Amino acid sequence: MHSGIRFAFITKATIAANLRNIVKIRKNSGFSLIELIIVMAILGIVLAIAAPNFTKYLHNTNLKTAVRDLAGDIHNTKQTAAAHAVYYEMVFDKTNNNYSIVKCGSNSTDACNVTTASKSPASAAGYIAIDSLTYPASKISFQPRGTISPSGSITLKNDKGSTATITSTIMGKVSVQYNLK
Repeated sequence: MHSGIRFAFITKATIAANLRNIVKIRKNSGFSLIELIIVMAILGIVLAIAAPNFTKYLHNTNLKTAVRDLAGDIHNTKQTAAAHAVYYEMVFDKTNNNYSIVKCGSNSTDACNVTTASKSPASAAGYIAIDSLTYPASKISFQPRGTISPSGSITLKNDKGSTATITSTIMGKVSVQYNLK
């Protein structure tokens, strides 16, 4: 009688061990082809939705970078003029989509003939352009006392229709207004 119970116990233990091995084998078998196809389809849908938004985000980020560079150049030129007691001008060329920072002299009548920098908003991205200017003669003059004349604004635009307007006051304050699309 004891051997029958012992045989039944060994049989049940063997069956349990075999089931554990079967479960382990099933766990390590990987993904089925159908599961992979479903995941790929979901990823394709998400990417199709996200791609245009990412492109718009990238273009707006490049516009913001160009605006920060230009606004920083206006601020730095004002600071340099005040620190060195020298007149400067920032001359904009809308046709060629660039601007130059030109050093004049210590008197307002001195000729402005030393170009210290030439830059383009398109250096951040080729699709950013000077859209409009309200500065007379397309230039800003920086006085040694830290003021700017005249006050005005410049608008940059990207190819997605987003714009950013940089406005400067006579006292040298520079502000930016974005219209992102």
